Amino acid sequence: MKLKHSYERGQALILIVLAIVGMIGLVALAIDGGNVFSNRRSAQNAADSAALAGALARVKNPDLPPADLSTLVSTVARARAADNNFTTDALNRVDVNNPPIAGCSGASGPYAGNNEYIQVIIHSTVNTFFAPIVGINQLDNCVEAIARAKEGEPISLCYAALICGLSPTEKNTLRTFGGANITLVGGGAFSNSNHATQALYVADNLSLLIATINPDTGMPFNPPFGVMAVGGFNVPSDYPSPQILKAQLPYKLPLIMMPKQKYDWTASDCDYNDYHDLPQDLPASWTQADGKIYLLPGVYCVTGNFNKAAYRVGSGGTGIGGVTIVMLNQGLSWTGNTDIILNAPPDCLPKPCTSWPTAGLLVYLPYGNQGSTVKFAGTGHLEMIGTILALDINSSVQYNGTYDTGVFRSQLVGWTFEFGGDAEGTVLQPPYIYKWPGIPIVELVK
Repeated sequence: MKLKHSYERGQALILIVLAIVGMIGLVALAIDGGNVFSNRRSAQNAADSAALAGALARVKNPDLPPADLSTLVSTVARARAADNNFTTDALNRVDVNNPPIAGCSGASGPYAGNNEYIQVIIHSTVNTFFAPIVGINQLDNCVEAIARAKEGEPISLCYAALICGLSPTEKNTLRTFGGANITLVGGGAFSNSNHATQALYVADNLSLLIATINPDTGMPFNPPFGVMAVGGFNVPSDYPSPQILKAQLPYKLPLIMMPKQKYDWTASDCDYNDYHDLPQDLPASWTQADGKIYLLPGVYCVTGNFNKAAYRVGSGGTGIGGVTIVMLNQGLSWTGNTDIILNAPPDCLPKPCTSWPTAGLLVYLPYGNQGSTVKFAGTGHLEMIGTILALDINSSVQYNGTYDTGVFRSQLVGWTFEFGGDAEGTVLQPPYIYKWPGIPIVELVK
């Protein structure tokens, strides 16, 4: 019996050797495959981070020329990929595309050609340890990430109300008194105060009206909203009940809500595009034969009170076609037989016109101008377009005039706001007002 089966000796050894070879192969596959998988995961993380960094750079610099913006996005994205150990070298290649092109699959996705999206593609090569036995010296990975960089949608202050008081706590933040008779057309009024009983005060039914007839067509229309307040109100018993809002605007307003490029306006640092230094006493050469003072388009930085008699927007200059008046340390008071014909720089779309930083802003009293007033109490001719913005504590906007037209095409925003005396007039929804850029969107979409 022993001799009969002697030829089977050694079979177990062969099986053991074959099993060891198989196990070594599996270990080799696991090591090389694990290295490739780890590299792919690292590359994907790097691509994700790089795409988000490029998107953030894009929304932070919306006013750069397109070519410069594209260069910046690419530079920032590549730098972030390098921070994660992926640069274009012998083993790796980092591509940044804005807008996206065909990806790793070779097919163009839904974001191709859209400048809102930044694409980062990383090609990486991994050297193998055991696969060369079967002729595989390197393995390749391709990963892709796409991030969206959407600029914030322009947003109007005070819910686009035509008149607005910003004080968060004060009584009579928005009020009418005396014989005032004001009509709002195409917009409403908003008091930001949370005063419990009198954030908003309307003296009588005629002192603050919300028009329901379109003055241009004579046809009925529904205004977008009427009178609004965060806190309590004091209005006549038969006056339409104001709408109570829960959302109060913050004070101070965040920097993103401020006019772009300049947040700290000072006499020594007022260097907006094409600004003019406007002294209290204008040169005689600026007064035209008709007695009006023609202001060239641009930004005017004013130290001291501004109470000259008659102004018009002139021609020439930048071609923007409007002015922004920045009151650095005192207020503005246009009274008496005053003619005012001024308009803010208009919205200018598409780019690069939107880079004009004060579009829609006519008069601006920045923070640091506490107690200053913007006052209109004249009897002359009044035509104004754009936002009047008085931000600091007790910086009120007051309208007590009896101008021959009595028409604002403006948004009037102050710490407090009042119509008083014998003021009569109409505030029309203007063709353009100041809008802050809104909150941009940065998100990873792939």
